[in-house]
Amino acid sequence: MEGIKQEDSAPTLASQWQIASNPSAIPADPAKVALVSEDVKVLEINPRAQATSQEVQKVLGLTYDFSDAETQEVSIVFPFSVAGLDMSQRSILEVVMLGDDSLNKLNFRLGGIDENADGSGVLRTEDANADGLLQPGEDIGFLYDPGAPKSSRRYGAGNGIIDSFDLNKNGRLDPDDGSGDDFGYAGTHAELYDATTAGNRTSIDFTGPTWHTLQIPLDISSATLSRWTNIKQIRISVKKDAAGDAAGGIKFARIAVVGNTWQRAQAGDPSLPGSTVGAGTMTVTPVNSVDNPTYTPIYNAAGDASQVFNDLYGSLSALQKQSNSKNISEQALQLDYHNLAQGTTVYTKRVFSRAIDVSQHRYFNFLVYGNAVSPTDTSGNQVFFLRAGTDFNFFEVQVPLNFIGWKKIRVRQVDRAGNSVMNDWVSDTPGTVIVSSGNPSLQQFGALTAGIYARTGASPDGRVYLNEIHVAEPVTRVGTAHKIQADFEYKDWGTAGYKQRAIDRNFQTPTSVVSNQDKREDNGYLNLTRLSWFPMSFSLSRSLTDTPSTVQTGNLSNLVNLLQQGRVTTWNGAAQGNIAYGALPRLSLGHTRNRIEYDLLTRLDDRQTFNASLQYGVPSQSRFLPRTIDLTAGHVRYDVTFDSPFAKALPGNFDMAERGQSYGARLTFTPWTASSFNPSWSTARVNERRTDSTSGTPLARKYPKSFTQSTGFSSNFRLTSWLNPQINYQIDAIENNVLNVSTFVLASSTYVFNPGDVKTVNRSANGSVSLPITIGDIFPRLRLLRSMNIVSGYQLQDGDVWNQVEKDLGTQTALWVRSPLRPKNPVAQRVNLTQRDTWNCTQRWSPLEGFEMSGRKAALRTLSISNNYVLSLQRSEVTGTQSRSVARTLPDAVASISQLEQLWHTERWMANSQMNFKHSRRVTENVGSTRNIEESFGTDLRSVLLKRYDATVSYNLRTTKNRDLRAAANTQKTRHEDTSVQVTFDWRKFRFTPKVDYTQDSTILGTGVESQNVEVVTPSVLMRADLALPSGLRLPGSAKPLLFTNRIIWTTTASLANRRSPVTVTDNSRLFSLSTSGDYEIAKNLRMTLNGSAQRLWHRYLKEEDFISYAFGTTLTFQF
Repeated sequence: MEGIKQEDSAPTLASQWQIASNPSAIPADPAKVALVSEDVKVLEINPRAQATSQEVQKVLGLTYDFSDAETQEVSIVFPFSVAGLDMSQRSILEVVMLGDDSLNKLNFRLGGIDENADGSGVLRTEDANADGLLQPGEDIGFLYDPGAPKSSRRYGAGNGIIDSFDLNKNGRLDPDDGSGDDFGYAGTHAELYDATTAGNRTSIDFTGPTWHTLQIPLDISSATLSRWTNIKQIRISVKKDAAGDAAGGIKFARIAVVGNTWQRAQAGDPSLPGSTVGAGTMTVTPVNSVDNPTYTPIYNAAGDASQVFNDLYGSLSALQKQSNSKNISEQALQLDYHNLAQGTTVYTKRVFSRAIDVSQHRYFNFLVYGNAVSPTDTSGNQVFFLRAGTDFNFFEVQVPLNFIGWKKIRVRQVDRAGNSVMNDWVSDTPGTVIVSSGNPSLQQFGALTAGIYARTGASPDGRVYLNEIHVAEPVTRVGTAHKIQADFEYKDWGTAGYKQRAIDRNFQTPTSVVSNQDKREDNGYLNLTRLSWFPMSFSLSRSLTDTPSTVQTGNLSNLVNLLQQGRVTTWNGAAQGNIAYGALPRLSLGHTRNRIEYDLLTRLDDRQTFNASLQYGVPSQSRFLPRTIDLTAGHVRYDVTFDSPFAKALPGNFDMAERGQSYGARLTFTPWTASSFNPSWSTARVNERRTDSTSGTPLARKYPKSFTQSTGFSSNFRLTSWLNPQINYQIDAIENNVLNVSTFVLASSTYVFNPGDVKTVNRSANGSVSLPITIGDIFPRLRLLRSMNIVSGYQLQDGDVWNQVEKDLGTQTALWVRSPLRPKNPVAQRVNLTQRDTWNCTQRWSPLEGFEMSGRKAALRTLSISNNYVLSLQRSEVTGTQSRSVARTLPDAVASISQLEQLWHTERWMANSQMNFKHSRRVTENVGSTRNIEESFGTDLRSVLLKRYDATVSYNLRTTKNRDLRAAANTQKTRHEDTSVQVTFDWRKFRFTPKVDYTQDSTILGTGVESQNVEVVTPSVLMRADLALPSGLRLPGSAKPLLFTNRIIWTTTASLANRRSPVTVTDNSRLFSLSTSGDYEIAKNLRMTLNGSAQRLWHRYLKEEDFISYAFGTTLTFQF
């Protein structure tokens, strides 16, 4: 049962705890309480722990002084979570501590405590300006001041985090929230169970050198469950007893709220609703050989228990060598029950996130320890049971507890159907009884239920251990598969072929996606080419799939839906022909049919499509007639029918007949040379007839289902040699009818619409006008402007969405979105409208390209300048709310020049030098609301130095400014700066790229407060090698050697990021990162990839943020 233990633990580092309010609400003198952390050897704390003799751990020390009558109680607190943790499934509070034998009282509080620690009612915090940031000079600790005559003290100075009384970070002092409970002197649970001595304690009446383990039951019931779903803190309090010492000190090595993967125990039988529910209780706790000295581990038990341990984990001596420790941890589930009345049941449950399959093994085994606590009851009237399945569909094994110690329970799983899938349980251990309920399956059960049933005369109390639930002896499955394929060719007539492929549910390969299915596929084809002007092709396929259970189809069973359970037959057929005879129009004809038969559902899906297309090149050259004509037409028939009256009566099942028609046309005109006008149009309409028989009487309805239309044109008109404007426009309309009954209330009137009566209309339009001009074509002799290109344009982008439009409203002629629809339906509504107009102008110019220059001045011919101007106006309306925004970009310029080594006289050691400059400014304004201004500047220089080193230097600066126009105030300013220097060079077969990156980001809020100022310097180096080491291996009896490619591509990157910030403490660290990847191509069809990465972070102030992480992986790829 390894891995069942789950816990929420508190640290034993003193800096993570702080002084807290006392249960009595009387504050303590801070001089009378102290917290320290120290290192203690693990084996001193627990001699049974898995540790070496020199291994140490941190322990929390709490010292107190009650010599002053003003301080008789001290408390410390650790916050688990600001939002709170759900501990409703936890069972015990486990505390490992060293007492001081002071006889003083101890209390543990789980829940949200009173935050008024010093009783002053003042929120003590380091965050003086309440901005949520630790500003310079604030990390001085919060002041704990209970008032005279008690002293005061600051806590948390210099730790880099905001310290405060405000434990849940909500900005106020909260009282005790009433969640959770108290355990000790301040609550109803005064007795604390000591697992070390197996007794209860009410005071600190023990001392060293023995450390004691307290296992305190939380006693969560259905009545108190809601109090345990939001536990925020744990508080430890010590109070002076009348007979207690005036001073002392205790230590804590472990503080954890412990649960397990099994649910909290409940009374009653889940398979019998309304069964007798007594007052019996059961605590479900994980126990192990390290923390629980009274527990007998199975490796120390004789007989079957020890053998089970050896079978599952290996010998004890081998594990001791492997862990380098004589102590081995072995874990079990403890079921401790009390007050169990005769005829009643208590149980716990383990629910799996995904149903598990045990049907591929012959035995289902587990271990039970009976009568683990005195007094024992070996009459057999106490019965342990274990169920596999749901509450009403399960297999159950019953084990009378007439023994003391470990006992192996073995259940034999049998195959009643003879298909190598186990589907029933049979008792294989004398004295056990097997029962079943409902229709259980060993292929998919989502829960295990364990519990105790008390027969007449049974003892009301007891304890059992459950351990090592496992399966044994896997079933050998024999699968078969076959494939048949034949292809024929008859010269000058055509080709034909047939293929059959079949596999049964037991046949699996390493690459099988779906398992536990019987599949057969038949495919045939026929291609006729005898008529060269009318070639035809035909294909037919059939697929038979038998799926006993859609859930048990492998890890990728989500690829199989519930419709595919049972036997499914799928037919697919297709026929196609193309007629091309001389100059006559080309005609393509096609037909497809898809037919799916679901035997279990008695459902038939039948889809047929008919389509035709015509292409014709008009021989006339008239500008008034089209040059080409393209026409398309299609018809779709889709029917869904159910044969079974029972299936027809199920909600959601109905017979459906869908009919669809589609048409399209495209024409191309040439009004004059180098000009074109190309209109296009397409439409598709679908109607549906639905017959609903769920009421017992068939009810048929016919209505439109959907409609789509696309209309537009593209054109260009060459007016002169340099003037060739382009104009394009297209509008798409999509209508989808609402296929359920809809009800709307408007102005106290109620409107009800049947399926198909109303629809949603979605229109989108795009239009553009583009005017490209080459100045050199206008002024061919003007060399300065010869390379100047100017492209100006306008673009329109519109769209709207309408809901609840009546079905009779046509949109075929609504070709302009800016003209609204005129629906007559009173509940029709335009829910969205967007109108965007964009003007843009792009200029590109190489001013010196047209001049003859030689020598060093030739580099000036490479000077290139480009700029882009964009003005965008957008008007929006969302459910009646209008908005308007304007975006303007100017300038958006780029200037570049190359061959700089000629100008700089550095051609001896520089080559291919190029420098780029970029500058842009963008202003975005939401009219009457906000304005955003973004400016950026960048430059980079690239060159090859000494014919070997490829160097790059770059710099970028970006600033933004946000302004609230309504308040006439700036809301935020940001600045980003980055610089990068890198060099790439080759050494032998390796390529190295050392690089240094610098970034600086800052943010200033509208109040003038700097919320971000982060500087990062990152040196890095990249190494890449591409090695080819071809070789061969001569095999015995082979004339030719087996060739290996042996190509290795190895890439390694190392970097060190240094982050500094005077504003945020968390942004002060060094992060070293190393990643490596090797791609080893052994042969053309065999490749292996090895990769690994490691990271190490050192924080300058918050040492708890330091971490080391690493990852390794490998992939072996076979290509077939």
